Amino acid sequence: MVNPIFQELMTKLSNDRDCYNVNVSSVTVKQNRNMEHSFTSYGSFGYLRKESSSAIKAFEVRTSFSDRNLFSGKKTVESLKISSSGSRVQVKITFKTWSNEVITLSNVKISKGRFGYFITGNYSKSNKSTYYTLAIYKTDCII
Repeated sequence: MVNPIFQELMTKLSNDRDCYNVNVSSVTVKQNRNMEHSFTSYGSFGYLRKESSSAIKAFEVRTSFSDRNLFSGKKTVESLKISSSGSRVQVKITFKTWSNEVITLSNVKISKGRFGYFITGNYSKSNKSTYYTLAIYKTDCII
């Protein structure tokens, strides 16, 4: 059984008259030399495209960080792939600025708000844990 919320989003993306963007935010706690510190990130204006019957892709999401001069420092570029296999939704993030490293989020959940769709998930490795929120919303089409 396909996730019904993901299926609804895919149907809306099939409509060539409507366009959707994604904004991505995250909070990370990282450990360096027995000290923990936290930072947040915000990526915006990722234009969504239906890649296949079970996948959505966003390219060129430009991301700012709180620990880089309060979001005004150097930005990174990422792409997102959101897919579904049965009732499970999967999110893969490719960090284009960082050697095209690809991570897969765990504990992914999708929900529909009164306006827009929201996807949450997390990622952990040896020295950090990150929680992500993706907001998908209808926007004006750029021709």
